[in-house]
Amino acid sequence: MPRGKKKYSTELKLEIIQKYIKGGVSLYSLSEEFHVDSALIRRWKNAYLEHGVAGLCTIRRTYSGDFKIL
Repeated sequence: MPRGKKKYSTELKLEIIQKYIKGGVSLYSLSEEFHVDSALIRRWKNAYLEHGVAGLCTIRRTYSGDFKIL
């Protein structure tokens, strides 16, 4: 089975980060509970602390054929 890049919703990211920031739950237990790599949770936490909820939003970009040729 091919392994692709998983996409997580902003709501899920926020839920995980809020549990982590509140305390009482370790990074590794959250990682196991939600099946998300601990490094990824750390990255989300840093983005959240720096940019708020906007830092957790997934940006979907589409590029024109002309742009891709450059």
